[in-house]
Amino acid sequence: MTLLIHHPLVLLSIPVIMILWYIFGREKIGTIHPNALIAKHLRTPKKIWILWIIRTLMIVSLISMIAGARMIYTTITLQQIPQDIMIVFDISLSMLAEDISPSRIAVARSVVRDFIAERRSDRIGLIIFAGKPFISVPFSTDYTGISSIVSGLSPDLIRQDLPGLSGTNIGDALLLANMAYSGSHSSARSIILLTDGRANVGIDPLISGSESRDLGIKIFTVGIGSLSGAELSYTDGWGTKQYFSDGSGGHLQSDLDEPMMRQLADITGGQYHHADDRIGLSQIFSDIRAHLPSSTKSKMQTKQSDITPILLILFVILLLVERSYLRWVMRRYRLM
Repeated sequence: MTLLIHHPLVLLSIPVIMILWYIFGREKIGTIHPNALIAKHLRTPKKIWILWIIRTLMIVSLISMIAGARMIYTTITLQQIPQDIMIVFDISLSMLAEDISPSRIAVARSVVRDFIAERRSDRIGLIIFAGKPFISVPFSTDYTGISSIVSGLSPDLIRQDLPGLSGTNIGDALLLANMAYSGSHSSARSIILLTDGRANVGIDPLISGSESRDLGIKIFTVGIGSLSGAELSYTDGWGTKQYFSDGSGGHLQSDLDEPMMRQLADITGGQYHHADDRIGLSQIFSDIRAHLPSSTKSKMQTKQSDITPILLILFVILLLVERSYLRWVMRRYRLM
């Protein structure tokens, strides 16, 4: 809050008026108040200073009105700048594994939907990948539409029986995410990588991660499912438990590349997490929410308020106080 004077030179008259009043009024109180007894009582130090204070305030309020005094109110509000968050979702066949009930992909879909539902102004994008990545949703604030697409995520969305489409291509998925940020103007950029395996096709994920770092993108890596060594099974359409084949007659085992996931997070300033149940995955996304990069911008607004009515009221009140004070003196000394 600041006081603004439109005609500040007018204020120079205040000390001039006070000096003149002191010089010519000090010895002329009896002239202003012909009754000698009033003059006598007003000349006592205490009563003179009371009048001095009252009249000083009267002069200040009057001159301030003439000078065009205004109050300036300044408010500064901090606005959260929306973030751009790209979710990179592994839909390789191993995500059907049921070491997390009912399955890895079902739990991941549910938790990601909850995460999206809690966004307010952030733009969310979605990339799915197996042996090759695809942009499923470009950056958008249509949270209902994005959640609907997440609900339908399945390995069937990519023909993984075709050459070049099977496997876990983390590196290319991250490169595609980096490319998606080419049109982003947000300074708060994040990738959430959700996978259950090890990169076995495509570019080295750490090369993609280095590019992400250079673009100012943080990568939060989430490993889902049992750690290395657990056999992966699923339930077929007949309700029979089946095991994933490793291609050589044996059962496919979980093979989460934690060192690579940690390194990806470290070089970009993100975090690595591992979840082996739904509660753990939900807690991980809560933690990611708390650590997502954010930025704010300040907005300053000023408002001027004319205080002439207030000064006028103050002047009138002081005038009445002065008159009342003089009447009190006269009554006290039985001069009325």
